[in-house]
Amino acid sequence: MALTLTVSIARRSKSRSPLSFAIVITCENKSINSSLNLFKNFTALAPNRGEFEQMVNKTFKSISDLGFAAIKVTQTHNIQNMLVTLGDQGICCADENTFSVLPAEQKNVVDVTGCGDTVTAVYTLGLLQGLSMVSATKLANDAAGIVVTKFGTATVTPQELDNAN
Repeated sequence: MALTLTVSIARRSKSRSPLSFAIVITCENKSINSSLNLFKNFTALAPNRGEFEQMVNKTFKSISDLGFAAIKVTQTHNIQNMLVTLGDQGICCADENTFSVLPAEQKNVVDVTGCGDTVTAVYTLGLLQGLSMVSATKLANDAAGIVVTKFGTATVTPQELDNAN
């Protein structure tokens, strides 16, 4: 399944070739009390909004404020990309210069189990295939939108991702 999904993602890549000799380190943080220092030099960190707010010890009144904070985290901790999942509001992705918010498509949510894992895995596969931060995030957002419509820990197929676009 992973190889099939990788091939499907590769078809979306502008360069048509994966990153060469790259070590990509991504993490979906489940340790709420983790210091951001643990994640220095990571390729990407993908907490949900509550985890991110606890990591930076701040509650955000707006997604825009959260996006600017994510930029600051990438700058101060040398993290290439931050993805902050926002539940039914989508995903905020940021690098050291900018942030984007990709809205979630309205779905009949059945179960969110494993949704963050799906975002992290599909985002990482997208990066490895040469997709930009925003394109990889869109792909991950589409995948998350699929798995939440299934009960329990679920997978996404290449056909489902193709149909999501």
